[in-house]
Amino acid sequence: MQRRLSVELRLVLRRALRLLTFRRIATHPVTLRPITVIAVLFLTGCIGVAYDTLVSGGTGLTFNEFGITAALASWALMLAGIVLLRRKSNPRLSRALIDIATMGSAATIAMAIAYAALLATGVFDGRQSDWTGWVWHGLAYGVMGLVFLLLWRAGRSLWWGEGRFPGCRLVAVVLLPLVLIPHQPAIYGNGTDWSRSDVWALSRQAIAYLAPEQPTQAGENAAAWPPAGFEATLYRQPELVSAATGQLERSSPGVSRYFLLAAAPNADQDVFAKEVQSVRTLFDERFGTRGRSVVLINSPATLDTVPLASITNIGVALREIGKAMDRERDVLVLFVTSHGAKGIVSVDILGYPLNQITPENLAAALDDARIKNRVLIISACHSGSFIPRLQGPNTLIMAAAAADRTSFGCANGRDWTYFGDALFNHALREETSFTKAFAKADALIKSWEFWHIFRKPSQPQISVGSDIVKVLEAMNGEAHNQRAEAAIDISESNPAP
Repeated sequence: MQRRLSVELRLVLRRALRLLTFRRIATHPVTLRPITVIAVLFLTGCIGVAYDTLVSGGTGLTFNEFGITAALASWALMLAGIVLLRRKSNPRLSRALIDIATMGSAATIAMAIAYAALLATGVFDGRQSDWTGWVWHGLAYGVMGLVFLLLWRAGRSLWWGEGRFPGCRLVAVVLLPLVLIPHQPAIYGNGTDWSRSDVWALSRQAIAYLAPEQPTQAGENAAAWPPAGFEATLYRQPELVSAATGQLERSSPGVSRYFLLAAAPNADQDVFAKEVQSVRTLFDERFGTRGRSVVLINSPATLDTVPLASITNIGVALREIGKAMDRERDVLVLFVTSHGAKGIVSVDILGYPLNQITPENLAAALDDARIKNRVLIISACHSGSFIPRLQGPNTLIMAAAAADRTSFGCANGRDWTYFGDALFNHALREETSFTKAFAKADALIKSWEFWHIFRKPSQPQISVGSDIVKVLEAMNGEAHNQRAEAAIDISESNPAP
């Protein structure tokens, strides 16, 4: 039995190789047993898992039971088809299902080899132009086209005389239920995009594009408006902001310091709140902002403990930070992470219509605080639209996406958005230079987005003022001492038993 299984597997692989090399294939293939079909499907699943692991980024790997469920559903459909076709005494059609499985594996292997080759040759080093990306996307579409051509060849060899294009009807009938199954990776990590290229994801994207969701107005649901207890939360904001900024340490004479304000103004997904808290921890440890960092969060979980990330609270917090800074030497790092549109960073909590953040009111808040040296990091869709209004000689500004592009990774359950993960969780753990960190993050994001060929890449943006470069270079010279001080603070707050 084992020998026969080995022989049949060799026949399957030989047939797949002949299909791939456009050589003649048998029109009357040998009938395969169910055990052979299961072996082929298992091999296909293993190849798929290996590919998911490759494109996941290699960090934060997690098993996804939904991905396995989707794979099992595909296998069940294939096996059901084989059983049905066997009862109709048509072994040729069962071979078509095997051809589909082997062709899918061949395509996955081809994409994995191409992906690994691109990583090895450094194509994701951030220096490629837009047309280079289009070339690679064209190659990916070419792989898809090749697969469909091979499937047509397989169907044509099995079904003669059925219309002008023999085999097309067979391939369409067999592919349809497989395409309709939602696809998710079996293994995912920090680089995995959950919104995959199955028909359901594409449909959602098309609907969102054609009929974008409109903000809910108060009058549409008067019974639930405003959210219970939220008015009291608004009245408590001066107290909460005062508590958050009242303990800010003043700048030390003759020493340049970083001050951090991190804001998560949208409560739709918990990833934003997680991100600002992680960024605060990172800056406290690596950039010496302990005692000089403030977070503002819109989340039902922090209504009573953390100030809201409204534009009003951002302005108040910036004024208090400005008072604590040496405005000539110190540098403000302002990080905002949220949803966005062109010229807007979304502000929302429990559906309450707070004022949105715009380039104009953010610039006014910074100017009112009289903060000179600025590092502004905006992680949101279309955040590049903020750069023209906020850039200047004393400002370094980074945006997660171009003005006409969306950014990715904002979903419940994630710890980081794509941009936040690449910049903070990877690049700034290795670099203290913001420009070098941005270059590394940009290359990493390109690699993560590369194979999502149904999306436009986000194209992160950076603008570096001529004067802020000198200030940041001086800061980097003192970074080692600040990190040493931060380490001492940690050891003192956690003494050994």
